[in-house]
This record gives sequence, structure tokens and C-alpha cells, in this order.
Amino acid sequence: MNEKIYIGIDIGGTKTAISAGNSSAGNAEVKILKKNAFPTDSNVQTALNNIFNETEKLIAEFGKEAVQAIGISCGGLTRAYFDLYGEQISGGEVCARAEKRRRKSP
Repeated sequence: MNEKIYIGIDIGGTKTAISAGNSSAGNAEVKILKKNAFPTDSNVQTALNNIFNETEKLIAEFGKEAVQAIGISCGGLTRAYFDLYGEQISGGEVCARAEKRRRKSP
């Protein structure tokens, strides 16, 4: 498959949605090919695991080579309010920990 796929992750307070889409050359409009939505877990580690697992499913479905980029939207991450492992961390730290997990995966 030579399709160029873009994955979008929208993390909300009650629901998280992960979508895969594509666009034709010169067209800024993205066609959504698949969308998975699920409740955002109140436990941050569980929420992150759910996001990683659902994203990995889409990558497997469309092929790692086809995925051009992944974008994340998460309102409210500008303030440090996540309680992960008993500490207050910022959105940037959440992303850093996600990257650390990614590097550990095969």
C-alpha cells in the first residue's frame, strides 16, 4: 500500500479519539479512514496505555511505512496537573515519558 497515512490523537477529559486519515496531493482536506473513540481513563498511566495500544493497532492496520506523522491534541496540558506516580508533572513530561516507552518497544 503506497497510501500516506496521518494519525491524530485527541485526548479529552471524558473521551479520547484516535483517527487515521489521508489526503490527496495539493489538498489540505484530510479524509478520515478510521476512528476509534473510548472513554479517557481517570488514571493517567491507564489512559496513556490505552492511547498507545489503540495507536499501535492503527499503525499495524495501515502499515508502519505508510504512517507519515502523528499529531496530538490535548486541551489543558499547559498546566502541570497530572498525578502520575504520585508526582505532579507537565504535559511535556507526559510526552517525554511516552517517548521513553516508545524507545523501549521493539
